[in-house]
Amino acid sequence: MSAVHEPSWHDRAVAAAADAWLSEPRDTVAYQRLVDAVLRRRAWLQPTLDEAPSVDDVPMAATEPRHDDGPELLDELGADRPPVRLGDDLPADPRALVAQLRAGLVRSG
Repeated sequence: MSAVHEPSWHDRAVAAAADAWLSEPRDTVAYQRLVDAVLRRRAWLQPTLDEAPSVDDVPMAATEPRHDDGPELLDELGADRPPVRLGDDLPADPRALVAQLRAGLVRSG
């Protein structure tokens, strides 16, 4: 993993920029470095995923229409087994649960 992709890298960059600016608060270049480091950290922590790339940035082959693969796999996920609250299938008494686990009576997944 490169240093830019490590969470602590952005924190260290912001801290270094803040330290440089606090050493000389009237230094506009140091302040700009601090602002840039904070903006890079924010962009890394909360990336914008809904922005579509510009038509000029996309290769021609990628702009050709694609065929529909049908519904996504997740559309039918859980249709045969609706969600249940955690613990609904387990006995209330912990000793009974341990006994069932030891006997192999508790079903998994």
